[in-house]
Formats: sequence, structure tokens, C-alpha cells
Amino acid sequence: DQAVEYLGYDRFQHLLLLFCGVAMVASAGEVMMTSFLMPELRATWGAEGWQTALMGAMIFLGQLLGSMTWGVVGDYIGRKWACFIIMISTSAFGIASAFSPNIYVMIVFRFFVGVGIGGDVVVFALFTEYLPVAYRGNALMNLQTFWSVGTVGMSLIAMIFLPKEASRLAFFGTDAWRY
Repeated sequence: DQAVEYLGYDRFQHLLLLFCGVAMVASAGEVMMTSFLMPELRATWGAEGWQTALMGAMIFLGQLLGSMTWGVVGDYIGRKWACFIIMISTSAFGIASAFSPNIYVMIVFRFFVGVGIGGDVVVFALFTEYLPVAYRGNALMNLQTFWSVGTVGMSLIAMIFLPKEASRLAFFGTDAWRY
């Protein structure tokens, strides 16, 4: 703590804010995307309401499991490496979701996306460790604004690319949710 206080808040913290902020944007986008995926999966695969609800529940169950385990992993291998693994695994399972052949595989992939999102506790802790006390409140608030950027960004992406219910037409057609 004394070294962080002595060095103050400078370029390193700004870069760390950007790195951690990108993780928060991605996590927020993944969570927000779930609400947009549900009606698309009903239309594309004929998924029933309970199946899409289960998909939504599984991402949050994954978050619960991830938030309980990633902190321990971060303590063991280091928060920096844990953050990289969290970002890569969340991205990999998010991309794999787009190639799901059916709702059941999608549910499994979305669960593992949730496990990765649960790792945001490590991202938050990593950022906090490098903040001088005088800057913590403002800097942590700035980090949380990235979550809002992710939710608004995903909403705009969905508005542009997903089909409208009446016409089922969109930029990428009826399988736009895969992109």
C-alpha cells in the first residue's frame, strides 16, 4: 500500500482502468445479450419458454459459481493471469455459443460464459490493488461506468442487427443472433 501511495495515480492506472474496463464491457454485453437471445432462439429453433428461461438462469448460476471460485484461483496463480484466463474463456464460450447446434448446447455454453463473468470480482480486485486511497472512490466509479457502456452498446447492436418481430428481416437475416 505504501508503494502505491508513493507512486500515486498515473498512466499505469489509466491503462489498467482501460484493461479492466474492456473486461467489464464484455461481461455486461454478454449478460445483456441473453435477454435479446431468448426470443431469437424461440423463433429460430422453436425453443420453448422454459428452455430459454433455463438458459438465462444458467448464466447467472455460472456467475455464482465463478464468483466463488475465481477469487481463489486469482489468489493462487495471480490476479493478472486469472484476468487473462477469465477474458479468454468468457470470449471462447461466447463465440462457441454462436455455433451452438441446439438449445441444449447453448445452455451449456452460456453457463460457462457466466462462470467467466463471475470472474469480474478478480478484475475489480486487481484494479483496486493498484489505486491510492485518495483515488479509489472515483476510479472504481469510473470502472463501473464501463458496465453501463456494455449494456447500452449491446442494446444498440441488437437494435441494429437483430430482426424485427414483425418482418423477421435484419442485416444478417433470421440467424443474426449468431453474429
